[in-house]
Amino acid sequence: MVNFLKNQRKTDDLLTARSNLYYAYIRGYLNNRYYLDAPTYEFLRKTGMYHNYHWLKNRVDKKDYSFETRITYGLPITYQEHEEKVLKKVLLKKRERE
Repeated sequence: MVNFLKNQRKTDDLLTARSNLYYAYIRGYLNNRYYLDAPTYEFLRKTGMYHNYHWLKNRVDKKDYSFETRITYGLPITYQEHEEKVLKKVLLKKRERE
């Protein structure tokens, strides 16, 4: 595996692995044209756990969680973080539209 990663950085297999990792990170984040809906918040609302939803939302609003923590646990991220940090994390670049 080390030789694979060292010597063959642009193979289709590695690109597929990186794109799958990207989709794993952004799974559940829904764009509603105003902001990105966080999957953890959506889950708590849809299952009727409103007390837990408000408690978690207040906690996230008061604390400054790192990007790593927020993306791992499905907490809110900004459009900028979605576009830049997630792609950078998985070593991919945004495709330019023609």
